[in-house]
Amino acid sequence: MKVFALGGAGTYGRQTAKRLAGSDLVSEIVIAGRNKDTARSAASEIGNKATAVQIDVLDEPKLASLVKGYDLMVNTAGPEFKVVLPALRSAIKAGVNYCDLCAHGPTTERALDLDAAAKSSDVTAILGIGLGGLSSLRMMRAASQLDQAEDIKWCIFQVLSMYGESPKAVLDQWRKVGKVDASWQFMMKLVAGKVRLYRDGRWTEVDPFEDAVRVTLPNGREVTAMPCANAEAITLPRTLRSVKSVSTVFSFHPPQFNEAYCDLGRRVARGELDESAAAFLLFERLAEQPAASLAAPKGCGDGWVDWIEAIGTKEGRRVRYKGWTVGGWDSTSGPLATAALKILRGEVRTRGVLPPESCLDPMSFFAEVAKNAGVEPPDGRLLQESFEVLTKS
Repeated sequence: MKVFALGGAGTYGRQTAKRLAGSDLVSEIVIAGRNKDTARSAASEIGNKATAVQIDVLDEPKLASLVKGYDLMVNTAGPEFKVVLPALRSAIKAGVNYCDLCAHGPTTERALDLDAAAKSSDVTAILGIGLGGLSSLRMMRAASQLDQAEDIKWCIFQVLSMYGESPKAVLDQWRKVGKVDASWQFMMKLVAGKVRLYRDGRWTEVDPFEDAVRVTLPNGREVTAMPCANAEAITLPRTLRSVKSVSTVFSFHPPQFNEAYCDLGRRVARGELDESAAAFLLFERLAEQPAASLAAPKGCGDGWVDWIEAIGTKEGRRVRYKGWTVGGWDSTSGPLATAALKILRGEVRTRGVLPPESCLDPMSFFAEVAKNAGVEPPDGRLLQESFEVLTKS
């Protein structure tokens, strides 16, 4: 089978393409991107199955023409709020199955509007099956552990020293390549103005900084976290219709970074800055901080911690569920490659534009991701889960 890897020369694209090329299912994989030399370099790393092609994702007629005849388009290009819709429209026009890493709520909402067109073209398109897709599946798992799930959150705590380079080094790299990393453009978009959440059975818009909440990390540390425009609040209520509230909340360390992050997001929303300029200013502010202030707080390692928190009822009592992954099997490219192979094998038979939780079984999918990554979780457990009794129902 033939795979068209859009953005296949990027970090996640290379990882995903290598995983797919290692499967006997895949006979040919094209690495497609704006820079043909970079695409050729990525293709050479993969070997005989891979070739390179130059394409601007915004040129939809050309992209649709190039991808026609392929079995699957895998999209890891970015920033996703600019490239997902044209890529998805091109795949649908060409009648080619599709999957991507889209975690941006507003973009996901617009992509879901293409469901009828995808069905008409006999296309299966799975949106956002990276870490974001895993989070949605983990939310579904949380709901299944309660008799009634009321409020479900994906909580993320990120230590900025995880990047392993000084803020100045990051800025120098951006200057060298002449652009800000797409992932940080995406991060700025998540807090650009009001964000759409699901609260009390309806979608509503909130201010990220003014509507911040307190959450408790699995290690017991309490932090302030901001709601952001991830896709979970858009997609989960469509599948899990009994849930009352869904959100994704994010917190950085050091804490003062959160206020600067939201302030610059507001400036993006007002049109004063674009996402690249805002990210650059954010790291300039970070570079002014003493190095010691960026170090991980006591009890937290460098990197990020994320967990699912759900409140609801279980066996007549009101409880709080917490769940997080163990064993290091979760990643960005692993779930995408796994979902791509499931589409190629014909295991996802539903046609249309699909959020992961509407077409994938959480625990069996997690197990397949871990197996494909060659990871054996301790004691065979993929998740660490706990319940705290709050009150009797």
